[in-house]
Amino acid sequence: MIGAIVLLSAFMNPSIRSISYNGNNLKSCSVETLSELMRHHKEKLHGISMFASILFVDNLEKFVRKLQFNKRLRDLNLAGNCFSLKATSIMGQFIIFHGTSLRELNLSHCKIGY
Repeated sequence: MIGAIVLLSAFMNPSIRSISYNGNNLKSCSVETLSELMRHHKEKLHGISMFASILFVDNLEKFVRKLQFNKRLRDLNLAGNCFSLKATSIMGQFIIFHGTSLRELNLSHCKIGY
């Protein structure tokens, strides 16, 4: 719940264009909040770093599915998170069909296909 409040506050600040939430356990409530914020504020974020923060595969799938709504995302760091086959497929579709603004993608130390 606390993570959701911090993320909501970041979206309310008009100057913030990048969010780093590294090494935290982003719980389902926070993933849902961030996903909905990205869906409703498509132009807001240019960078998202969630290194080793989305510990549950189903939360990562939800998050990756909502990336398509962010139209200006340039930098994405999802290193250190476990990708299921489903999340990997969703991520691949995002990169191919919606990732035209992406310039940097970090998937280091991901357990892809778990």
